[in-house]
Amino acid sequence: DKRGTTIALNNVGNIFYVKDDFQTARTYYEESLALAREAGDRYTMSLALSSLGITAFQQGKFDEAGVYYQDSLKVNEELGDKVGLSLVHCYLGLLALAQNQPGAAHKAFHAGLDIAYPSDIKLYTAYNLIGQACAFVAEERPARAVQLLSAVAAYSQEVGFKIEPELQRPYDQALSSSKEKLSTEAFQEAWKIGQKMDVKSAIQLALEGVAPQ
Repeated sequence: DKRGTTIALNNVGNIFYVKDDFQTARTYYEESLALAREAGDRYTMSLALSSLGITAFQQGKFDEAGVYYQDSLKVNEELGDKVGLSLVHCYLGLLALAQNQPGAAHKAFHAGLDIAYPSDIKLYTAYNLIGQACAFVAEERPARAVQLLSAVAAYSQEVGFKIEPELQRPYDQALSSSKEKLSTEAFQEAWKIGQKMDVKSAIQLALEGVAPQ
């Protein structure tokens, strides 16, 4: 069962990835990708490409990460996999932020939201909202960022999902940075506003003035 073996290799890579042993994780992801390509299995191919992308990102190899993400995006488009597409757009947005390109990041997160929200993909709707908040922090708009982060916190409690480390770290960093830039009163007010937002209102705030990709 080549698909099972391919997924198993990717899962072993994940074990090393969460231990921050990115080089060993990469080895397993590369084996997974090779087997997926040999089998012509586009689903597991997209999985391995995304895994290699986030690993390269963690290693600071941004150009390489971009290539993997774009390849994964192409395969997901061929598959019509909206879950995969909404996640890869989020990864592309985080990559753009790491390269000091908040405008490009906004467009990527916008694209992710345009897919995730109408398709009721709640987790990746939240991920792309977090990404937009991070981009607002980069643009020195901390109050808007806090409102979004607060709305995501409320949404996650309402729906009952867990944010993975790839997005929890940016969430925490954006919240901490925003808190430093705002007065205590301004931070509390922004958080209070976000807590009252439903997800549709949060998306409207996230996309206000942001051009689609």
